[in-house]
Amino acid sequence: MVEKAKHDAGKPAFTHRLVIVDDDPDSAESMRVMFQLLGHDTRVAREGGSVVELAASFRPDAVLLDIGLPDIDGYEVARRLRCDPRTSDVLIIAITGFAREEDIRRSDNAGIDEHLVKPVDPDRVLERVAQGRGVRNSMAATESDRSNSKDDPR
Repeated sequence: MVEKAKHDAGKPAFTHRLVIVDDDPDSAESMRVMFQLLGHDTRVAREGGSVVELAASFRPDAVLLDIGLPDIDGYEVARRLRCDPRTSDVLIIAITGFAREEDIRRSDNAGIDEHLVKPVDPDRVLERVAQGRGVRNSMAATESDRSNSKDDPR
Protein backbone atom coordinates (compact mmCIF):
# COMPACT_ATOMS: atom_id res chain seq x y z
CA MET A 1 0.00 0.00 0.00
CA VAL A 2 1.12 3.51 -0.77
CA GLU A 3 0.78 4.81 2.76
CA LYS A 4 2.63 1.96 4.47
CA ALA A 5 6.10 3.31 3.63
CA LYS A 6 6.82 6.20 6.01
CA HIS A 7 9.73 8.57 6.48
CA ASP A 8 11.22 8.88 9.94
CA ALA A 9 9.24 12.08 10.52
CA GLY A 10 5.97 10.19 10.03
CA LYS A 11 5.26 11.71 6.61
CA PRO A 12 4.25 9.46 3.72
CA ALA A 13 7.04 8.36 1.39
CA PHE A 14 5.09 9.86 -1.50
CA THR A 15 3.29 13.16 -1.05
CA HIS A 16 0.68 13.85 -3.72
CA ARG A 17 -0.93 17.08 -4.81
CA LEU A 18 -4.68 16.52 -5.07
CA VAL A 19 -7.58 18.66 -6.27
CA ILE A 20 -10.86 17.51 -4.73
CA VAL A 21 -13.99 18.51 -6.64
CA ASP A 22 -17.27 17.92 -4.81
CA ASP A 23 -20.27 20.19 -4.32
CA ASP A 24 -21.21 18.51 -1.04
CA PRO A 25 -19.36 20.52 1.64
CA ASP A 26 -19.20 17.60 4.09
CA SER A 27 -17.85 15.18 1.48
CA ALA A 28 -15.30 17.68 0.16
CA GLU A 29 -14.12 18.63 3.64
CA SER A 30 -13.85 15.04 4.87
CA MET A 31 -11.76 14.06 1.84
CA ARG A 32 -9.58 17.17 2.23
CA VAL A 33 -8.94 16.51 5.92
CA MET A 34 -8.34 12.79 5.41
CA PHE A 35 -5.78 13.28 2.63
CA GLN A 36 -4.09 16.14 4.50
CA LEU A 37 -3.79 14.00 7.62
CA LEU A 38 -2.10 11.39 5.43
CA GLY A 39 0.42 14.07 4.45
CA HIS A 40 -0.88 15.14 1.04
CA ASP A 41 -1.30 18.67 -0.30
CA THR A 42 -4.93 19.35 -1.26
CA ARG A 43 -7.14 22.02 -2.77
CA VAL A 44 -10.95 21.94 -2.97
CA ALA A 45 -13.34 23.17 -5.66
CA ARG A 46 -17.10 22.99 -5.13
CA GLU A 47 -18.08 23.97 -8.68
CA GLY A 48 -16.88 22.49 -11.94
CA GLY A 49 -16.33 25.83 -13.65
CA SER A 50 -13.35 26.73 -11.43
CA VAL A 51 -11.44 23.45 -11.75
CA VAL A 52 -9.35 24.12 -14.87
CA GLU A 53 -7.86 27.35 -13.49
CA LEU A 54 -7.29 25.76 -10.08
CA ALA A 55 -5.58 22.72 -11.63
CA ALA A 56 -3.50 24.91 -13.96
CA SER A 57 -2.16 26.99 -11.06
CA PHE A 58 -1.81 24.18 -8.47
CA ARG A 59 -0.43 21.50 -10.86
CA PRO A 60 -1.91 18.47 -9.04
CA ASP A 61 -0.93 14.85 -9.47
CA ALA A 62 -4.64 14.04 -9.66
CA VAL A 63 -8.11 15.57 -9.77
CA LEU A 64 -10.63 13.65 -7.63
CA LEU A 65 -13.85 14.53 -9.40
CA ASP A 66 -17.48 14.15 -8.42
CA ILE A 67 -19.75 13.82 -11.47
CA GLY A 68 -22.94 15.42 -10.12
CA LEU A 69 -21.95 19.09 -9.82
CA PRO A 70 -24.38 22.04 -9.79
CA ASP A 71 -22.94 24.19 -12.59
CA ILE A 72 -21.39 21.78 -15.10
CA ASP A 73 -21.14 18.04 -14.64
CA GLY A 74 -17.92 16.16 -14.03
CA TYR A 75 -17.86 14.84 -17.58
CA GLU A 76 -17.65 18.39 -18.92
CA VAL A 77 -15.01 19.28 -16.32
CA ALA A 78 -12.91 16.33 -17.54
CA ARG A 79 -13.31 17.37 -21.19
CA ARG A 80 -12.19 20.90 -20.32
CA LEU A 81 -9.19 19.61 -18.39
CA ARG A 82 -8.20 17.42 -21.36
CA CYS A 83 -8.59 20.30 -23.85
CA ASP A 84 -6.43 22.77 -21.91
CA PRO A 85 -2.70 22.25 -22.60
CA ARG A 86 -1.91 23.24 -18.99
CA THR A 87 -4.00 20.36 -17.57
CA SER A 88 -4.31 17.85 -20.40
CA ASP A 89 -1.99 15.32 -18.76
CA VAL A 90 -3.44 15.35 -15.23
CA LEU A 91 -4.81 12.09 -13.81
CA ILE A 92 -8.59 12.36 -13.39
CA ILE A 93 -10.35 10.00 -11.00
CA ALA A 94 -14.14 10.15 -10.76
CA ILE A 95 -15.30 9.54 -7.19
CA THR A 96 -19.04 9.46 -7.52
CA GLY A 97 -22.31 7.81 -6.67
CA PHE A 98 -22.99 7.26 -10.39
CA ALA A 99 -22.52 3.51 -10.77
CA ARG A 100 -24.34 2.46 -13.93
CA GLU A 101 -22.46 1.00 -16.88
CA GLU A 102 -23.55 4.05 -18.90
CA ASP A 103 -21.94 6.35 -16.29
CA ILE A 104 -18.64 4.50 -16.56
CA ARG A 105 -18.78 4.66 -20.37
CA ARG A 106 -19.45 8.40 -20.22
CA SER A 107 -16.46 8.81 -17.87
CA ASP A 108 -14.25 6.96 -20.30
CA ASN A 109 -15.51 9.05 -23.24
CA ALA A 110 -14.87 12.28 -21.31
CA GLY A 111 -11.24 11.39 -20.65
CA ILE A 112 -11.59 10.29 -17.04
CA ASP A 113 -8.85 7.80 -16.18
CA GLU A 114 -10.66 5.96 -13.41
CA HIS A 115 -14.29 5.73 -12.30
CA LEU A 116 -14.66 4.80 -8.63
CA VAL A 117 -18.00 4.52 -6.87
CA LYS A 118 -18.52 5.99 -3.38
CA PRO A 119 -17.66 5.07 -0.77
CA VAL A 120 -14.01 4.53 -1.74
CA ASP A 121 -11.03 3.36 0.24
CA PRO A 122 -8.44 6.18 0.39
CA ASP A 123 -5.61 3.66 -0.03
CA ARG A 124 -7.17 2.54 -3.33
CA VAL A 125 -7.30 6.16 -4.48
CA LEU A 126 -3.67 6.77 -3.52
CA GLU A 127 -2.56 3.54 -5.18
CA ARG A 128 -4.23 4.71 -8.37
CA VAL A 129 -2.65 8.17 -8.09
CA ALA A 130 0.77 6.53 -7.69
CA GLN A 131 0.19 4.53 -10.89
CA GLY A 132 -0.32 7.70 -12.92
CA ARG A 133 -2.07 7.92 -16.27
CA GLY A 134 -0.57 4.75 -17.74
CA VAL A 135 -3.22 2.45 -16.29
CA ARG A 136 -6.85 2.85 -17.33
CA ASN A 137 -9.99 1.65 -15.51
CA SER A 138 -8.14 -1.07 -13.63
CA MET A 139 -9.89 -0.42 -10.33
CA ALA A 140 -13.44 0.55 -11.31
CA ALA A 141 -15.45 -1.40 -8.78
CA THR A 142 -18.47 -0.78 -6.65
CA GLU A 143 -18.73 -1.75 -3.01
CA SER A 144 -21.12 -4.54 -4.00
CA ASP A 145 -18.55 -5.90 -6.48
CA ARG A 146 -15.93 -6.01 -3.72
CA SER A 147 -18.29 -7.59 -1.20
CA ASN A 148 -19.05 -10.36 -3.69
CA SER A 149 -15.36 -11.19 -4.08
CA LYS A 150 -14.04 -13.92 -1.80
CA ASP A 151 -10.45 -12.77 -2.47
CA ASP A 152 -10.97 -9.19 -1.32
CA PRO A 153 -11.55 -8.91 2.45
CA ARG A 154 -13.06 -5.40 2.19
